Amino acid sequence: GTMVAGRDRLGIKPLYWVARGTTHAFCSEMRSLVASGLASNQLAEEPTIGFLRYTHSVHVDHSLLNDVRRVPPGCVVQIDSNGFREVRYWDEPRPSNGGSLEGVFAELQDASRLHQRSDVESAVLLSSGIDSSLVTALAVRAGYRPRVFTAGYRHNAAQDESRSAEIFAQHLGLSAERVLVDDEDLWRGFEEMSSRVDHPAADPSSVVQWLLYRHARERGCRVVHTGIGGDEIFLGYTAWNRICQALEADASMPKSARVVSPLLQAIANWHLPSPGNRASPSRP
Repeated sequence: GTMVAGRDRLGIKPLYWVARGTTHAFCSEMRSLVASGLASNQLAEEPTIGFLRYTHSVHVDHSLLNDVRRVPPGCVVQIDSNGFREVRYWDEPRPSNGGSLEGVFAELQDASRLHQRSDVESAVLLSSGIDSSLVTALAVRAGYRPRVFTAGYRHNAAQDESRSAEIFAQHLGLSAERVLVDDEDLWRGFEEMSSRVDHPAADPSSVVQWLLYRHARERGCRVVHTGIGGDEIFLGYTAWNRICQALEADASMPKSARVVSPLLQAIANWHLPSPGNRASPSRP
């Protein structure tokens, strides 16, 4: 007599929810809920303003539409004859400087092994970054031979990392399939992606990712692994590395730099404001 709808711990997969009296509808796409007539396509003011301000959704329990809620990450919704309630089953661990390199590596290996399980052929989207390189290397270490796709740019050599990705794949004994894109591909991909996603994407690289996803599917890979988010965890960005270097500088640094150090510390620990209890930023 109880229905349970749950979302994964980190909210990688979307789960939208409409509650109308005793009627409850869940779906991974908002457009289906609108098409059902249970929800309108009217924008929700606060979540929309938050998205425009931070370029990503900061409301974990509400979508950009007035009538459509989101099951928050790490939560389940239980529905019975008495109504519904939201139950949290997992909390994000608090950041810590404890642990060891070996411990982190063991966690990565375990996560890679679990995520490589699939009933269909899978692929890895590889750039020359820390994140996707780790995902690919750990898959091989766990005994898997994923297909590898990487994007190259026909008229922008400065942004093209495909050659580095190919060299890294060869080092692992894999062959990287290079997908070359140009301006026309990007415009067409942007139009296709915008017509299919529920939430707008403010990251220009999302168009290239879309093209790679589509290419992987055309090649028969219905499951793809990416390293999105890993650069933040492992300080793969130059700006964060420089901030960390400044924070670790000793007392011999110039007085002017010591004055700036507290500011850098504040930036490093900065988080987005949380309107009420509904906003929860997904990245600094």
